[in-house]
Formats: sequence, structure tokens, C-alpha cells
Amino acid sequence: MLEIVKEILKWVGIGNAIIAFVLTFAIWMLFYYIRNSLLDSREILGAFICSLLLIVIIRIAFHTAKKIKEKYNRLYRKLKIKYFLLKNYIIYIVMSILNYKDAKGK
Repeated sequence: MLEIVKEILKWVGIGNAIIAFVLTFAIWMLFYYIRNSLLDSREILGAFICSLLLIVIIRIAFHTAKKIKEKYNRLYRKLKIKYFLLKNYIIYIVMSILNYKDAKGK
């Protein structure tokens, strides 16, 4: 079981492990307050692993949301540029037609 925790810590990183440790301590104190007894080592290890997994899920969700926002911003900029170019092109066509009519004298 300890090897699993070591592998998870390697994958998650030290910052997330510290946050998970704080969450585990909070869970431990909560259970002590509710049950008026301390958790045993397996329960503490389970709470620590659950805290790590929760942090990983939250980090992945925020990372995915950030990527979607960046993609949306790039798409918005592309559409804005295309709209600007299309608008200028339409103005150019209208001005060309007006100039053509003026040149013909109509």
C-alpha cells in the first residue's frame, strides 16, 4: 500500500501532496469530532489517497477549462478578423460599384 502512495506522490507532485495532507488532517479531525475516536492507519491512508485523487480531478478540470477558454479566445479572434476583412471587402465592392456607375455616368 505504501508503494502505491509513493507512485501517486511521484505522479501528483509535492504541492498537491501537501494540500492532500492538509485535507487528510481536516478529515481526521472531523471524524474525531464526530465519532470521538481517532481513525486507524488504513482509514487515514484511504482519506489521504481520496484527497490526492480529489485534487488531481480538480486540477485536471481547471486545466481542461483553461484549454477550452484559450481555444475559444483563438476562435473568437479568428472570427473577428474574418468579419473585419469581410466587412472591408463588402465596402470595397460597394465602392467599386458606385465608382463604376459614376464612371459610366449613370
